[in-house]
Amino acid sequence: GATIEFSLNGGGWTKYQSEIELAKTTTIEAYATASGRERSSLIKDVYTFVGPPIVTTQAATAIGDSSATLNATISGGGAPATAWFKYGASETALNSSTKKITVAASAKAEPVKTALTGLKADTTYYYRAVCQTVGGTAKGKVLSVRTD
Repeated sequence: GATIEFSLNGGGWTKYQSEIELAKTTTIEAYATASGRERSSLIKDVYTFVGPPIVTTQAATAIGDSSATLNATISGGGAPATAWFKYGASETALNSSTKKITVAASAKAEPVKTALTGLKADTTYYYRAVCQTVGGTAKGKVLSVRTD
């Protein structure tokens, strides 16, 4: 479900718990009736609700002396997503970024990967996956990979 909040005339916000599901198109209709009056015009709009992105950085694969493939799963919470990896020489200095990967709208976890080349042999690199949607930006856990 989802919580819908509304305000009347700039007053406080009222919360309503609904059965709205993420990534499904929902039509919201509202009208107002003042005491002893007729119902107001119908206010109607269509929305697709999205949640925040979820990112899980996964272990690197295809590790060589100058390359590695970085892996992750991402969920855009029902919205299209852009994912990429940040990497670097320490957990706190992830100064390099891979090319961005576009992922279609989905509420399910989708695999993403990218190959890094030109790495130094026998060197440890740290990396994390990042995902951005209209619902926000999420960063996965920092992992490490050591080239051969």
